Formats: sequence, C-alpha cells, structure tokens
Amino acid sequence: MQQFDWELRAAGIHPKLVPDAVKTAALRIMKDFRQVSDPDYIRVAQLMTYCILGGSDFTNVNDVALAGTVEERIVRAINSNGSLDAQLILLALHSGVIGASVVAHFGLEAE
Repeated sequence: MQQFDWELRAAGIHPKLVPDAVKTAALRIMKDFRQVSDPDYIRVAQLMTYCILGGSDFTNVNDVALAGTVEERIVRAINSNGSLDAQLILLALHSGVIGASVVAHFGLEAE
C-alpha cells in the first residue's frame, strides 16, 4: 500500500483523499490481472487520480500529454469488456470517488 500511496501523491492526489477501501480494492484488482511491477502502480495511480480529480485538475498537476494518455486509456476501457482499466473505472464509479466531470465527459453510468 505504501508504494501505491507514493504513486498517488506523485500523480497529484494526497493518499488520504482516497478511502483505504478503494485503494485496497484497486490493488486487489491490479494483482488479479497480472504479476505486479513498479510501472503498474504508476499506471493505476494515474488512472485513479484522473478519475477522482477530473481532466482539468489532473492536467494542472501533471501535463497535457499525460492527461491525454490517461484519457485514451479511459476511452479504450469504455470500449473493452473487463480490462484492468475498465475494472478500475468501475471501482471509482461504484465507490463514489469518481469526479462528476469525468462521469459527464465520458458518459459513464453505473449499471
């Protein structure tokens, strides 16, 4: 969890703003998909941070290129069925931590 907290902070959100249950679930989902390496923590933290902060705040903390990359991942996840990113987005949506701007921008809804 400590490494994930560090990567969340690096992506632009204080780890205390992400409920422990959400972080634990995100790590479990990540580990269910594959053997976890350091870049996986970074990618998951970036996606979760974008989902929580929204595109504008994420871009302010990071850069336009990274925001664009994460947005492309979200679009691919929406069009895929059960990918790691799709599962993480569903986690953010169902746990209520996803920003309203992200829900509106990508047309997300919980089923």
